[in-house]
Amino acid sequence: MKQTILLLSLILFSNAAVTAQNMVHDNDHKKLVQMLNDFRMAIINNNQEKASELLTKDAKILESRSIETKEKYLSHHFHSGGKFLSAMEREVKMQEVKSTENTA
Repeated sequence: MKQTILLLSLILFSNAAVTAQNMVHDNDHKKLVQMLNDFRMAIINNNQEKASELLTKDAKILESRSIETKEKYLSHHFHSGGKFLSAMEREVKMQEVKSTENTA
């Protein structure tokens, strides 16, 4: 179960962060980490408006062995992921952020 939760968390938070394009170019690591944390909290708090602001309109999210558009993710998996994450205790033990030109 813990492995499933970890895998879900990694998929949700690492792949949804494709929106960090401008911050990566500025090489502003602190802002990038803050954006990832803001996105995680938007999911946990079921704040679809905030999550939508943090994703670019052409963002691609890896979810359930498929690639979803921003609209599809926000209309379906966003809510179920938020219910799941908000119902459990969470503790960040380690966080490492790597980035390329348009992916973090």
